[in-house]
Amino acid sequence: MLRRRALSSVKSMFHLFSLLIRDGKHNYKDLSCTVSPGKRGVWGEKLAENYLHDKGMKMLERNYRCKFGEIDLIMGEDAVDGDMTVVFVEVRFRSNSHFGTGLESVDSRKQRRIIMTAHHYLRQNPTLRDKPCRFDIISISPQKQNNGICWIPAAFEA
Repeated sequence: MLRRRALSSVKSMFHLFSLLIRDGKHNYKDLSCTVSPGKRGVWGEKLAENYLHDKGMKMLERNYRCKFGEIDLIMGEDAVDGDMTVVFVEVRFRSNSHFGTGLESVDSRKQRRIIMTAHHYLRQNPTLRDKPCRFDIISISPQKQNNGICWIPAAFEA
């Protein structure tokens, strides 16, 4: 019964996602009042993934968790010289800016947790250890221009 309910919930979330994103347009003005915070987070991460994919990146890992924390997206970006940069992406969704923007919510404590989690990921994936890395933030907010997506490459350093 629980499994069927969970599957139904996932199907309804993807149905909502497909209704909100049509023809490649990222339109989600009504999302903050119609969807629970957990589903908004999943939706925001998928929106960020699609956005970065459109910029030429490829998905390496989604929602990587360890004892230090979680990284929302781990992407690969091909460089001009043929090498790949490993990009650790923190996705923040804010339906309003009463408590600051999504970018402002990634404080030094959160950055340390992301960095420690990234080190753990690289230890678990030896083929990526010698690749250049960077830490990006994507903030999604309905009130902003550019469909609410603000991408900050190399937002902080390890």
